[in-house]
Amino acid sequence: MGKIMKPGKVVLVLSGRYAGKKAIILRNYDDGTSAKQYGHALVAGIDRYPKKVHKRMGIRLERTGGFSKNSDSNCM
Repeated sequence: MGKIMKPGKVVLVLSGRYAGKKAIILRNYDDGTSAKQYGHALVAGIDRYPKKVHKRMGIRLERTGGFSKNSDSNCM
């Protein structure tokens, strides 16, 4: 069976603080590392999407926020 989690693939974070947010896999560790013995990946995504802004609304709603984290392969 081929590897599913490849760098550049868009995934949906299923659990944790960023649950329901879309992310992109930057680096994948299928076999784990010495610190983490399980498969995980470094992902980056957008935490806050910009909202639709009208003239009378503040510019604060246009701000976006990003995140990056090491996520377990089961959580994507």
